[in-house]
Amino acid sequence: MFRILSTGWEDKFHDKIKIYEGAINLDEAVGVIVRSALEDEALVQALKTRIEGMGERLSRIQHTASNKRLAALETMEQVDLKKIVEPDFTISVRPGSPGVVVTCDSTIPDAYKVPQPPKIDRRKILDALKAGADIPGAVLSNIKNTLSVRTK
Repeated sequence: MFRILSTGWEDKFHDKIKIYEGAINLDEAVGVIVRSALEDEALVQALKTRIEGMGERLSRIQHTASNKRLAALETMEQVDLKKIVEPDFTISVRPGSPGVVVTCDSTIPDAYKVPQPPKIDRRKILDALKAGADIPGAVLSNIKNTLSVRTK
């Protein structure tokens, strides 16, 4: 006889796994939970791949839209056309505003630079602590067990 302590997953998965005292053993119960986690992880990976693909598509569409606007601007400039009125929009060529071109970073006065706060390099600290260094403000954490799941 065993009891699974509540971790919040029971309500979501009660239809997927029924744990009654004596109905299945603890190994099977944990196996069902890990199998469900593996399915979730596969879904996460698939979604990441899909999002990456959609991000690439978004970039292509943005690039295409930008090129179309540039083609329209260049065409209107070549024929010195300042304005086109269509039923659903109006196009006009107007002068833009100047941008900044930095020719030498090192000669820019500090008043025009944004100060950046230092960032802690956790990997470097970890390597140093493992090598025996004493670093004020940092120590190695206690070792925590992890769950290893190998799939065939």
